[in-house]
Amino acid sequence: MDKLNLKDFRCTRGFTYHYYISDGPSEDTRKPTFSALWQFIAPRFVELGYKVVVPDLLGYGGTSKPTDPEAYVWAEQARDLIEILDHEGVRKIVSIGHDWGSVIAQRVYHFFPERVVGIALLSVWYFPPLKDDKPLNLQAVNDYYEKVDGYRRIEYQTFFIEDDASKIWEEHLESAWTALHAEGPESMKRLFCVPGAFRNYLVSDKKDVALRPFAQNNALRDVWISDMKQGGLTAPFCWYKSRQLNVHGNSEKDLPEDRARVTVPVLYISGDEDKVCLGKDILPMKEAGLLPDLKIHELHSGHWLPYERPEEVTALLKDWLNNNGI
Repeated sequence: MDKLNLKDFRCTRGFTYHYYISDGPSEDTRKPTFSALWQFIAPRFVELGYKVVVPDLLGYGGTSKPTDPEAYVWAEQARDLIEILDHEGVRKIVSIGHDWGSVIAQRVYHFFPERVVGIALLSVWYFPPLKDDKPLNLQAVNDYYEKVDGYRRIEYQTFFIEDDASKIWEEHLESAWTALHAEGPESMKRLFCVPGAFRNYLVSDKKDVALRPFAQNNALRDVWISDMKQGGLTAPFCWYKSRQLNVHGNSEKDLPEDRARVTVPVLYISGDEDKVCLGKDILPMKEAGLLPDLKIHELHSGHWLPYERPEEVTALLKDWLNNNGI
């Protein structure tokens, strides 16, 4: 991130956001979950002349870490980011995110469509505004995935929302790193998609799994572990708790009906070895007419596309921007 300036901004809600910003001539913006994830991609777009803003989202990095799930309402987080953009004098943006950042990238469009000229989503597919404020039934969702896909795709979330999850993670961070970045798609299925597997792996403090090449970078691992030690996992796990409680529904259910249809160009990039976020999941949204200008690409990768395939992700983003005249 040596091509970007580091700043902090206190939003109206009282939270401080830590973010990187360039001084390029355009008004295009990137929005990740934890800014280090974008360290191999963001500088490339600075070199191309884009103005780039890379924040740590709520609960991560140098940004505030509230421990109340109510603080993580997606609409409010989208508004926080708009305040940063207003502060920086940025009007129109390309909203880009990975994983939970993908959700916020979408919500910036849903709540502030006049500010967005394009959306790029990595790993987590598009899903329209929620229709109600009912809690998410993880058991039912996993039962559905088991019926359709043959395994319980988000079983790990059952562990992540438990009261002792953050403490277990904090006591076994090196083990957690190996669980997140184990080589091969079957490793992800065994750890993320089997009841009790992720918890048992950490409690046993296992580390003896083959890692994806990027995860063998000790410097990258050490930065992540240091950040998690400093900030803890209680705040990051509020993302999962807020979704299970569905604190987001009240602000989304009354959005205009046509807001679910995205009228700007959308790019979706998935990894073929990501067994939680499957590329096929965006197809029903396309078939429903919600994404009329959608481009889909699947890379040979696991879940952490910006780490594992930065060159390919950069190339896809660049071509997509150029083809859309952005």
